[in-house]
Amino acid sequence: MSSRISTYEAWQRLLDGNERFVSGDSLHPNQNASRRSELVNTQNPFAVIFGCADSRLAAKEAVETGEAPQGHIRDLFERITPSVLKSLGEDKTDVDDMVIEHVKQTVRRLLDSSRMIFDAVDNYSAVVVGVSYRLEEGQAQLVSKSGVL
Repeated sequence: MSSRISTYEAWQRLLDGNERFVSGDSLHPNQNASRRSELVNTQNPFAVIFGCADSRLAAKEAVETGEAPQGHIRDLFERITPSVLKSLGEDKTDVDDMVIEHVKQTVRRLLDSSRMIFDAVDNYSAVVVGVSYRLEEGQAQLVSKSGVL
């Protein structure tokens, strides 16, 4: 059983890993079949990470043309549109600005929609960190956070 680490230590591990990735010095420990078998009955993650594919470009185009996408992309479009509209309302037309706004809104939505996450942040046992990732550089950049690192 691993000991619990602080939110700051978790954040620092993620930043260090991103730095190794950017510099091309990636480490890949514990990613083999043997290690996965060990984890079947016990896992102790120090962080939970979720991300999204870049559908903001699909949303920006739909807002500009007035043509909403169909199918499963429409649900993504409806969730991303408020971020696109806020950015455009602030004369921020670059997709990267929309990404940053969407990350900020997603952090707020996560706290608003999950009492468990809200309570964990409120009692200092968790932090919700919003990060923007630029594919060109591979660098993760802090955009928004709720809680104390």
